[in-house]
Amino acid sequence: MSAFANSPVEYLSNGAINTLYTVSYADLTGTASTSKTVTIATIPTDAAVELVGYYLVQNFDGGATSALTVKIGDDDDDDGYVVAASVHADNSPLSSKLNTGAYFTGTDSGTETTANVIKSKNYDNASTKSLNVVFTATGANLTALTQGKVVFVVRGIDLTKIA
Repeated sequence: MSAFANSPVEYLSNGAINTLYTVSYADLTGTASTSKTVTIATIPTDAAVELVGYYLVQNFDGGATSALTVKIGDDDDDDGYVVAASVHADNSPLSSKLNTGAYFTGTDSGTETTANVIKSKNYDNASTKSLNVVFTATGANLTALTQGKVVFVVRGIDLTKIA
C-alpha cells in the first residue's frame, strides 16, 4: 500500500511526513451507531504536524441521515486540527477544510496568536499520538449511508529522520 492509499505515514528521506487517507461511505456503513472514529495516522515522538485537512470528493448521503460532520484531532484534542465541518449533501457540505482547529488558530494554550504566522503542532519529547477523524451522523446511524467519499491529508516532519 502506498502513502496515497491509506498508509499510516510516508516518511521521505528528508524527514518529511506525508499521507493521504481516503474514507468512503462503505468504510462507515458497518457501524450501527451515529459516530465512528477513524485513525488516519500515527504521529511519532519528536515530530511536528504543519497541515491537516480534507477534500470532499463526493457528498455523503443516504437513508434518513440529514447531516454528517467530520472533525480531526489527536488523542489530546479531538478537533485540534480541524473543527467539525459538514460533509453531507443535505447540510451545506464544505468541499475542503485545512487547519481550522485550535492547534493552528492560536486558541490552543501556549500557541502564538500573531496573524500570518505559520503554525505547527509539535510533539517534542511526547509519546506517539494517534491522528483521528470523528464522523458524526444526524437522523440515522452510519449504516444508512449510500454514497460519499473524502480524502484526508497530513503533512509534517519527523525530526529523528533528518540526522
